[in-house]
Amino acid sequence: MNKIELSVVIPCLNEENYISDCIDSILMGKFDLAKLEIIVCDGGSTDKTLLLLEGFKSRCNLKIIHNEFQKTPFAMNLGIKNSIGDYIAIVGAHSKLPSNYFSDLIKSLHNLKADNVGGVLETCVKSDNKLSNSIAAVLSDKLGVGNSTFRTGAIEPTQVDTVPFGLYKKEIFNEFGYLDTRLVRGQDLEFNKRLITAGKKIVLIPEIKLKYYCKESLTGIFKHYFRTGYWVINLPILTSKLTSVGVRHITPLFFSVGFIANLLFLFSGYKYLLPFYLIYLMIISVRSFQINNEKRSIVLLILTFFCLHFSYGLGSLYAVNEFFFKCLIGLLSRLIACLIFILALPILILVSLIIKFTSKGPVIHWSKRVGKNNKIFLMPKFRSMYIDTPDVATHLLNNSESFITPIGKVIRKTSIDELPQLLSIIKGDMNFVGPRPALFNQDDLIELRKFYSVDKIKPGVTGWAQINGRDEIEIPLKVKLDTEYLIERSFFFNIKIIFLTFYNVLLKKGIKH
Repeated sequence: MNKIELSVVIPCLNEENYISDCIDSILMGKFDLAKLEIIVCDGGSTDKTLLLLEGFKSRCNLKIIHNEFQKTPFAMNLGIKNSIGDYIAIVGAHSKLPSNYFSDLIKSLHNLKADNVGGVLETCVKSDNKLSNSIAAVLSDKLGVGNSTFRTGAIEPTQVDTVPFGLYKKEIFNEFGYLDTRLVRGQDLEFNKRLITAGKKIVLIPEIKLKYYCKESLTGIFKHYFRTGYWVINLPILTSKLTSVGVRHITPLFFSVGFIANLLFLFSGYKYLLPFYLIYLMIISVRSFQINNEKRSIVLLILTFFCLHFSYGLGSLYAVNEFFFKCLIGLLSRLIACLIFILALPILILVSLIIKFTSKGPVIHWSKRVGKNNKIFLMPKFRSMYIDTPDVATHLLNNSESFITPIGKVIRKTSIDELPQLLSIIKGDMNFVGPRPALFNQDDLIELRKFYSVDKIKPGVTGWAQINGRDEIEIPLKVKLDTEYLIERSFFFNIKIIFLTFYNVLLKKGIKH
C-alpha cells in the first residue's frame, strides 16, 4: 500500500456547480494519485453535491466527512484531524487548480524553507457578461482589494501575511493547534498571523496560479464582503491581538464611517463636506476608465468599487458596534452579580453556618478549574462533600453519595452550592452563561473543547449543556452542546438559558448528585 504524502481538505456545502471542476483539476494534476487523499468535509448538502462526490470514489482516495456544525473552520479542522498525509493543503470548492499546483508548492516549501506556501488567485467568472467581468476586474485590482498580494500578484516569491489555500507540513498543526472556530471567516488569516508571530515564514509563489470563481452579482458581492468585513474586525476583538489584521483590513471601516458621517452632515446643511464624495467618486472613476475594456462597463466598475468598499466597511462597523454592546453587557453582568451577592448575603451566611456546624472543614471549597484559554483559576463553591473526597468529577467517584454531606445533598439539589461563583463573575473569571468550567484534571474534556475552540470563551455558572442534561450526559455530547453555544451565543440566547436554568432547578432535571 502506498504511503499517503498529501491530504487535500475541501470544506463544502451545496457546491454542485463547483465541486466537480475542483476535484477534476486535482485528479488531472501531476501529483501521484496513489499518494494523495482528498477529504471533503460536507456540511449537510441538500443539492447533488454528495451524489457527485460518490462518483469520484472509484477514481481516487476520497473521504467524505460530515460537518454537523456547517461552518468552514469546523470543516477545516475535521479534515486536518482526519488526514494522514505528511502535507496538508486546504482548498476551496470554488477553485480550479493547475496541473503542477501541489508538486510545485511542496518543492517551494522545501526550497524556500517556508512553513506555508500558496499561489496567486486568478479571479474568474462562470458567466461571460459585463457585470461579472467588471466584478472580477475590481476583485483583482489594488484599489479594490488593497495590498492583497495573493489577488494582485507579485514579481518574485514574496513573504506575506497570508496565502489562499495554503500548503503546510502536518506537523505545523501539531505545534500551533487548529483553526479558531469562532471565526466563520478569516480563520486562515488568524492562523497565519500566529505562525508569523512565532517567527514562521509564509511565502506567495507568483508563478503558481489557480482560478477562483467569484460572486457574479452586486447583491452577492455586498453580502459576501459585509460578512468578510464583519469577521475580519472580529479577529482582533476575539483574539485580543491588534496585529491579527493589517491596514488593508481596517481601511474600509474608516471609509464607511466617513461616508455615513458626511451624509449626516450633508443632510444637516453642512454642504462644504461634499468634496469627500467628489474626491472618492473621482478616484474610482479614473481607475474604472483605466481598467475598462470591451467586456466591462465603466458604470458597473464604479458601482462594484463602491459596493465592495462600502459593504466591507459596513460589516466592520457592525462588528465594532456589537463589540461595544457586548462590553456594556459584560459590565452590566458584573454589576448584577454584585447586587445579587449583596441581596443573597443572608442566605450565604445561613448556609455557611450550617456547613460549619455539620461537618469538618472550610465552608468554601476552592476548586481548580479551567477558564478561558485554558488558564487555571480558583472557583468557589459551598463545600458539599467531606474534606477527604478525591478532587475529581463527581460522576467518577465510586458510590459518590457516600462523599456528600447531609447539607450538601440539599444545596446541590437546589444549586445553592453555586452561589459563591458570583465572586468569579465579579472578578471576571466567569460569566453567568457559558460552558461549565472543567476540573484541571479532566484531560479528555479539556482536549475536546480545545479542538472545537470552546476553550476560547469564558466559562459560565450555567450553560447550554447544563440545561440539556447537566450530570447525565457524556463528554462528547457535552462538548457538542458547548460548541452549539459557541456558534449561537447572543444576548437573547443567554437570557433563554438563564430562564431554562431556573426551570430545570425547580424540577431538579438532570441532577444526579
